[in-house]
Amino acid sequence: MLFNKKMTKRIICAMMASLAVLAAAGCGSSSSSAPAGSKESALEAIKKKGEITVAIETNYPPYDFVDISKPGKTMTGIDVALSEAIGKKLGVKVKMVDSNFTALLASVNSGKVDLGMSGMVATAERAKTMDFSDPYINSKYIVIVRKADADKFSTLESFGEGTKIGVQKSSTAIPVVEKELPKARQVVLDQIPDLLLELKQNKIDGFVVDEVIAQQYLLTNPDITISKLAFTSSEAKMDTIVSAGKLRDNTELMKIVNEVIKEARDSGDVQGWVKKYSELAVKNAKS
Repeated sequence: MLFNKKMTKRIICAMMASLAVLAAAGCGSSSSSAPAGSKESALEAIKKKGEITVAIETNYPPYDFVDISKPGKTMTGIDVALSEAIGKKLGVKVKMVDSNFTALLASVNSGKVDLGMSGMVATAERAKTMDFSDPYINSKYIVIVRKADADKFSTLESFGEGTKIGVQKSSTAIPVVEKELPKARQVVLDQIPDLLLELKQNKIDGFVVDEVIAQQYLLTNPDITISKLAFTSSEAKMDTIVSAGKLRDNTELMKIVNEVIKEARDSGDVQGWVKKYSELAVKNAKS
């Protein structure tokens, strides 16, 4: 009996020692294959795959839309032109990914795409999970109403109890409306064309949209107009930026993106893109 106890004790000790050796070896192996601080940066990952993926929403002319004059689903617009300039600077291919804006934000946050655009605006909430570039277009939020109701809805106060104001889901227009049109009921839909349809069908009294975007709809819809009301909060300003998820280090990538933006603004390319793609979007809509 005594012999069995001693043997059992020795076996247990030997097993514990073996496990300790294996654990140490395992730790050493993990450390050598993934040392602290070796996480691949966004720029390194892009260079390695030879491609940069950019998420946009193609129902957002002139920023992003489908050129119906070309075969297949050819995405075009201001953001596509900017993406191509970024790809050229990096020496990699550009892959555009189309999705609605809510899915776009999720793709950026998860690192599924390298960059996100489509009228993206920096906010404190988004800054928790995203890095931002410098602005490439300066705009603001306005309200589109039916032309017949232009006088009726010409002030912030006119959107009172019983009125309905449309906003795009996940957009920064939502807090603007909450702050400046608190009595109006919000109607939140996925895309701007959906809001336009609601307005035309008299289901809402107006909708909030980027002023650059608004011009497209005015040219192709003579029965709507921009309300004379003016938002006063700083949140109503739209400094359009490029975003990237914080799961990777974006320092070097954003440095290059900002260089491209500065070059495009200084050279007049950005204004040229706005003009070019605004005209193409109108032509598209009339086809």
